[in-house]
Amino acid sequence: MAASSEPTGEISQAHDRERVKLRGVSHIIGYEAAERFAFYGMLTVLGILLTSMAPSAGEAETRSFITWLGVAVACLAFIGAIVAEAFLGKFKTVLVGSVMACAGYAALVLSAPGMMAAGRWPILALGLGLVALGTGAVKPCIAAHLGDQFHEANRHLLAKMFGWFYFVIHAAPLLAGVGFPHFVADHQNGLRWALALPLLALAAGTLLLWSGRSRFVQIPPFGRSFRTELFSREAGKAVGALLGLYIFVALFWIAWQQGAESWARQASRMDLRLFPLQLLPEQVSTANVIFILLFVPLLNYAVYPMADRFVAVTPLRKIGTGLSLTGLSFGIAALLQYAIDGGARPAVGWQLVAWAFLTMGEVMVIVTALELSYTWAPRRIKSVVMSVWLLTFGVRGFSSQAGSVVGGGEGVSRMSDFTYYLFFAGLMLAATVLFAFVAKFYRYKTYLQSQDQPVDEDIVPPVLGGGAPT
Repeated sequence: MAASSEPTGEISQAHDRERVKLRGVSHIIGYEAAERFAFYGMLTVLGILLTSMAPSAGEAETRSFITWLGVAVACLAFIGAIVAEAFLGKFKTVLVGSVMACAGYAALVLSAPGMMAAGRWPILALGLGLVALGTGAVKPCIAAHLGDQFHEANRHLLAKMFGWFYFVIHAAPLLAGVGFPHFVADHQNGLRWALALPLLALAAGTLLLWSGRSRFVQIPPFGRSFRTELFSREAGKAVGALLGLYIFVALFWIAWQQGAESWARQASRMDLRLFPLQLLPEQVSTANVIFILLFVPLLNYAVYPMADRFVAVTPLRKIGTGLSLTGLSFGIAALLQYAIDGGARPAVGWQLVAWAFLTMGEVMVIVTALELSYTWAPRRIKSVVMSVWLLTFGVRGFSSQAGSVVGGGEGVSRMSDFTYYLFFAGLMLAATVLFAFVAKFYRYKTYLQSQDQPVDEDIVPPVLGGGAPT
């Protein structure tokens, strides 16, 4: 598809038309909610589908399918990003990817019991392949497409909108996890209906996005200039700065995963009564999602504005603070473990405090890093950078092995839980100090699609780093 190598004039005119209202943002965030609901709803019932096809299939086989599906999506995201920036543009790539994913969900419906007499496994493989291909095309482009709606006049809203983007990424799976198993249990042909729901949800989300085509800015593909910028020195410097940032994001995810896995074990030795509720140890981690839904608006509309009265709230300061809060959460876990080892049985509410600090750290680190992944990326390679950003989430899948190396595994002398938590508290404290030092030397540029030239950001506050005010 032929494309102008320098569509800056079209971009500026489009942004001029949207100078006052971001009319299309609700379409984009609504689409993301539908897409995430569909994807995680499918994952929720995938194990039931596999068991219906192979009764011997267990949890390990289901995890294997989900792991490889995630790897495929991450790898295909890079290809989708290239297609978007060089040939189709982000909006059209998202639409094409959505149609592919819808076709994949339709194939999964056909693989349900009673739909076909034979050939269910090939249909299942085709369905999962199309879902991976379509989702891979969508994921880096939809976040970059959201960022494309902002210009100098409304740049201050960018962080808030990426916060709401992260909000729906977690709210939709929560609804899917609660609703889909109940749906299967309450219907005679529940599995078929449960597999049809992702198709219906994504189709509705795609129609919502398409209906907003005249309401938001669509950045045209960059053609040959995409390749030029991808291998330019300027892009190399920008990506290098982001990769340095992603090291700290990876350290956060390693700590987060250890909390998610080991704190359930700690909770089993605590008093699990919470007001009128009697919790199970595995249920305590649900607080993470609930706190995300609480902290995203609380931080954006209360904490950050209040703190900004006393000290400039910058992206790098948010990340530094988030890393320190993560260390604090493990410090609380260590104190609880010390009490447990001494024979006490602390109330589970104290572990919820640790979850609150860990989740606040997550919102500060991850949402802010998502924002910087967009603003630090040069204009023609934003989707590509977003595809690299998606790889940081894969660290969680491998951090269990890292935890085993630190804490010991089967047949290995394992450090005590108290020492284990102290180790990660110290690790995140060291990461905070190192990040504060590294952030002082950050000199970077911000790129918005409406800018003819990037903006140099030279404001570097002395405490916990600094960066471009949001």
